[in-house]
Amino acid sequence: MADKIERQLKRYKEKLKKHKPASGRERQIQKTVFAAESIDEGSVEPTIVRSRSFNVKPMAVEEAVMQMDLLHKEFLVFTDSNTEEINVVYRRKDGNYGLIVPDNK
Repeated sequence: MADKIERQLKRYKEKLKKHKPASGRERQIQKTVFAAESIDEGSVEPTIVRSRSFNVKPMAVEEAVMQMDLLHKEFLVFTDSNTEEINVVYRRKDGNYGLIVPDNK
């Protein structure tokens, strides 16, 4: 098991070294966490627990999955380098990955 993880990490690191980020195409998004009680009570203004802004860089879906794994996250918001749309990749309960792509209708 440890050998498999080491091989995966080496492969991920090599891919990251080869990847050249598309500078200037990053987007800034804001993450806000609301208190569940303030929403459940039907409050007009939900209570903000935490808020932070961060840059979302363009990347391929494969790289987004890699980044999500390396960061030990359940989902990752990213800009698709081909379509320049904001997408979300997430880990499913069955261990597979899901991809949320905006519908441009």
